[in-house]
Amino acid sequence: MRIQYRANGMQREVRDSVGEALIRRNLAARVYRTRELVADEPEEAPRTGKSKRKYKRRDLAAED
Repeated sequence: MRIQYRANGMQREVRDSVGEALIRRNLAARVYRTRELVADEPEEAPRTGKSKRKYKRRDLAAED
């Protein structure tokens, strides 16, 4: 059972018997679980059709 303490607002998961006792003594309130929102994965950016740049490589040769 998930409860929320009235004094500090902290939420916690406890056994049912402990939660019922705290609720009866007015120390906590029951928290009902709601659906958690999950962020959608971002869509891949559309390709522009441009090719990637190609660079020429210059190797440095040691002089003898």
